[in-house]
Amino acid sequence: MYKYYRLENPKLEDIETLYDMVTRGKNITTKNDGLYKENNSYYYKGKKVNNYLMYSGRLWRIVSIDETGLMKLITDDSQTSLVWGVENNYEDSYIRSWLNNEENNIKSFYESLDNKEIITTTKTCYDELNDKNVTCEKFVTDNVGTLSVYEYEKAGSSQSYLNIGSYWWTSNSDKNKNAWYVYSKGTINNEVNSGKTYFSYGVRPVITINSKIENFEGEGTKENPYLIKFEQGNNLNDKYVGEYFKFNDINFKILEKNDEYVKLVTADLIKENENLVLKKYGNTNYFNLDEGIGYYLNNIFYNTLPDKTNILKGNFNVGRYDKSYKYDFNMISEYQEQAYVGLLQLGELFINDCENYLLMSRTITSDKTIYQVTEAGKIFAGTLESEKYVRPTLYVKPNIKIVKGDGSLKNPWVGE
Repeated sequence: MYKYYRLENPKLEDIETLYDMVTRGKNITTKNDGLYKENNSYYYKGKKVNNYLMYSGRLWRIVSIDETGLMKLITDDSQTSLVWGVENNYEDSYIRSWLNNEENNIKSFYESLDNKEIITTTKTCYDELNDKNVTCEKFVTDNVGTLSVYEYEKAGSSQSYLNIGSYWWTSNSDKNKNAWYVYSKGTINNEVNSGKTYFSYGVRPVITINSKIENFEGEGTKENPYLIKFEQGNNLNDKYVGEYFKFNDINFKILEKNDEYVKLVTADLIKENENLVLKKYGNTNYFNLDEGIGYYLNNIFYNTLPDKTNILKGNFNVGRYDKSYKYDFNMISEYQEQAYVGLLQLGELFINDCENYLLMSRTITSDKTIYQVTEAGKIFAGTLESEKYVRPTLYVKPNIKIVKGDGSLKNPWVGE
């Protein structure tokens, strides 16, 4: 009995890799929620599973581990919202392009990741499915993929950790070329357009990493996720996209970074006198510094910031995103305006972190509509008269020295 107990509960000093930690005998189950072993591979099933992993500023869930130790991860929440694709073919979809294509005008999700040396390619299953025949036989291989209906159902579908209460795309379509997505209640649906417009839902990237790495810590819980450790520099642009930075007494999230700037977005909707700010976009859906939301952000809000020395004027994309442009997110960068403060644009990260707020992406000017984030990860082209909450973005200098913090929401990075 002692022999088998030691196999199920190895000493921590005997655990050398992340793979060893995750696949310990005590973690494996044959019923209920947990980690299931299938031949020499593993997969998680059910709701109450400790499969959280922190990597490159994002919280992920471990989906499966193959017989060679390759670990498939999916982000714990959606990273943006987009139209899946007008042709509704995953191989040619905007989702696949946004995840991988480094030649896009909008940065790909893959470009936002650090320490890519642990990433290997991901196989994405894109079988054509009907609601009674779920298979996984056709694959495309990329740096980043999305989850298939087959994998979603294998994990327990609506009764699994993958049901996050919001809309998000899978990688499959049906015989009529309608894409399958997860509904907010966790069921699968394939209604992708209304005839007049296409729906924008959440995108949850999937990557595959080598789990036989030694530099890690944590227990896999949400409070103490597995953490893959890497060295970080002391400048702001050395920190990860997705980490938190306290600036002018406001918690921001790192949205984009390079050697010239770091782009930030407020971690939450802004308030005045403890009340959430409600604003109309303006008289036109083109971002205008002289009136409406553009004036408010670059005058009233900007002047509330006590320290402006590190703020840079930056380019904000104000192009169109509509059916006549085939919902190509690259066209949003067709027009740009310079400003100190702007709003999030379609195709940018972390759009789904808040609800009922304004974006700065627009449809055709004559329609007088502006995109808004509504509930459960949906995007809606609302009227200019509708009041919505506000979530500013801005550019700052990349070489701000970090003096304390760990990048979490509770303990954000703080500059000198």
